[in-house]
Amino acid sequence: MPTMPSTATRKAMTTTGCGARATQSSTAIGSSSHRPTRAQRPGSSLPSMPVTVRQRSGGPLRAPFEQCLLASIDGMAQDGRVRQERAVATRAALIEAAAAEFDERGYVGASMDGVAERAGMTKGALYFHFRSKADIAGAVIARQDEISRHYAEVAAARSSSPLESLMWMSQGVATQMTREVVVRAGIRLAADPNAREIPREHPYEHWVEHTADIIRRAISAGEVDPSWDPELVGHVVSPAVAGVQMVSDMLHDRADLYDRLQELWTMLLSAMATDRTRADVPRLVAIIHPGDAGTPGEADTPG
Repeated sequence: MPTMPSTATRKAMTTTGCGARATQSSTAIGSSSHRPTRAQRPGSSLPSMPVTVRQRSGGPLRAPFEQCLLASIDGMAQDGRVRQERAVATRAALIEAAAAEFDERGYVGASMDGVAERAGMTKGALYFHFRSKADIAGAVIARQDEISRHYAEVAAARSSSPLESLMWMSQGVATQMTREVVVRAGIRLAADPNAREIPREHPYEHWVEHTADIIRRAISAGEVDPSWDPELVGHVVSPAVAGVQMVSDMLHDRADLYDRLQELWTMLLSAMATDRTRADVPRLVAIIHPGDAGTPGEADTPG
């Protein structure tokens, strides 16, 4: 027996009218010397299927059934891509909704019901993408780290020196904390002692290493006194910046975040900078301000 198309393929062919066109065109396409296939001969139990084609200058034409089959497969592939894009968009919307839930209520107070309600989706749709509250919290932290790394890349690209890169990175941190709910939620979750069950890679380790690398390059560039240990600076600076964020959030809802970061960096840079760089500290610290500078545009936002 010949292999017949699947139910989905036959349905797609029927919907598009391919099956009818293939049958109608079998006689027109066939040559004058067309002879019935075995399936068409009297006494044959096999189904009739038009497969004969005539020659043209451009070469043999595909059989009508094959044309329909290929068109149907292509259509199903396009449908698959649309479904995949929709699933990605749904997952992103759920992460955004979960971030708002965690940012407002914390890990313990947040609920899957609250996430579904914020996203305007059913719990079934939510559980299709995330198995538990810990699972979606881990996705929020991962997305926060992705966004923060992107801001750091933008900071490095627009800087002319290592210390300037560090200031643009701090500017990006303040911008994220005031404008990016995913970043606020991710940082809050990472510091929450009640959220130890969340599957994650701790983002602070990356920032300690990244800061140490920048200080190492600043020493080579003659901006930072070589007596400073880059690893020590990384381990001090990253928690200090995180602490400034936390206190600003608790006391003033982040309204003074830029000012507090400027004060922190004025103290640190004044202590670490070489004599030739110390006079440039006010200009460097002034990079941290509540404007749009250092903010990636929509086209630059990681998808």
